[in-house]
Amino acid sequence: MNTPPAADWLACFELGNQCYTLGDYSAALEHYLQALDLNQGSWEVRNNLAVLLKLLGERALAVQLLREALDLKPDYLDALNNLGNLYRDELRYDEARRCLDDALLLAPDNAEVLTNLGLLEKAQGRLAEALAIYRRAMASPERPAALTFNYAIALIQSGDWARGFGWYESRWALPRLAAQRQQIEAAVPAWRGEPLGGKTLLLWNEQGLGDTIQMVRLLPALRAGLPGCRLLLRVSPALLRLFACIDGVDGVVDASEPPPAADYHLSLMSLPLHFHLTPQTLPAWLPYLAADAALTKQWAARLGARDHRPRIGVVWQSGQAAVGADERDRQDRSLSETALRQLLSAMSADWIDLQYGADPLPVDLQAMMRSPGRIEDFADSAALLAQMDALVSVDTAAAHLGGAMGVPTIVLMSAQGGNLFPAEGETMPWYPSMRLLRQHAPRDWQSVLPALPAWIGGLAKKP
Repeated sequence: MNTPPAADWLACFELGNQCYTLGDYSAALEHYLQALDLNQGSWEVRNNLAVLLKLLGERALAVQLLREALDLKPDYLDALNNLGNLYRDELRYDEARRCLDDALLLAPDNAEVLTNLGLLEKAQGRLAEALAIYRRAMASPERPAALTFNYAIALIQSGDWARGFGWYESRWALPRLAAQRQQIEAAVPAWRGEPLGGKTLLLWNEQGLGDTIQMVRLLPALRAGLPGCRLLLRVSPALLRLFACIDGVDGVVDASEPPPAADYHLSLMSLPLHFHLTPQTLPAWLPYLAADAALTKQWAARLGARDHRPRIGVVWQSGQAAVGADERDRQDRSLSETALRQLLSAMSADWIDLQYGADPLPVDLQAMMRSPGRIEDFADSAALLAQMDALVSVDTAAAHLGGAMGVPTIVLMSAQGGNLFPAEGETMPWYPSMRLLRQHAPRDWQSVLPALPAWIGGLAKKP
């Protein structure tokens, strides 16, 4: 067999890298496979193909490719680093640590390896150790975007909001968020503290629906500090009706449409830094979102008369179906059918299905709770929540809505935690009516759910 010209496989390899960077994963896969076919002894192609396959959810094949790369080149730093990450995702923590320790022997101060070691410590519930490793990595002259972002999240989770939200601005170096910001800035320049008298400031959110619900608590304070400025809020269609009469802005516009004319833009997620926010300086608490009265009346008719049992909303699934790593993360945060069955069997309650956009459930599970009808958006969700004694939800936007409305809310928090939630304890400073019931170990809801009746008894309003 003749060795193919180096330029052939290298050209395919570089095309694969370019397509991966652009998010064209099907094309990247095709080019990587061509490169590997042309040069079956390449550890570099195996490594990059494994990274792509991990993202697409093919973790077993990714592990195999990385092991092959290390057989070909035992001191291949990138493969050790990536294999450590894969083992961490599969909860094979001892094997992950061995890979990352071996990588550090090759490059003791490598910021990427240290970042992943910090993530491993955090995955095992050792936030203080993770922060110490991140600080060590931050001494590196080269700070990868993943390092500063994960350092920011760990600081926020530790309660150090002042430094955490400062470093959180580094998120714009992450490719996905950078692309969103570029789309906005193609139409509207960023606000960098210029005088805003007589100007229009466009507020928008680059992340999830729950983050948006959380951050709009700060809008009245922003309004008070910017007299004479017109504030527009750009949000997902799912939030338009809920935010139609929200305090603190002059108008709400649809994020599925092109950005409106404005003088400057500012992401909602940058508001905590703007206010130098700490848990102690949050604006005075009042429920800041409310249900529309007419919608509430409509949903009340569908729910019908109450009985002697507490009426409790339940949301068991986090986000919408995805692929690869995003889908694994979603499943880790969500309840399995077995766990949902355990939850609904934990106590006698009038369980109300408040899931927005759920996967289909087996008939027996559907029979254990009442469905009030199709929920079209978060205005519908708010109208239903207004009639609940409590909400039990996984970490998703519905939990934020319950907290923002002041509804007694129990969040079933996965072991990995939430980015803007405290890493420890039962309370969430942002939402006084919220309590966090935490997993003791990843993917283990069974040991957590028996505590639910006592928690509900302590939180729920009396019918």
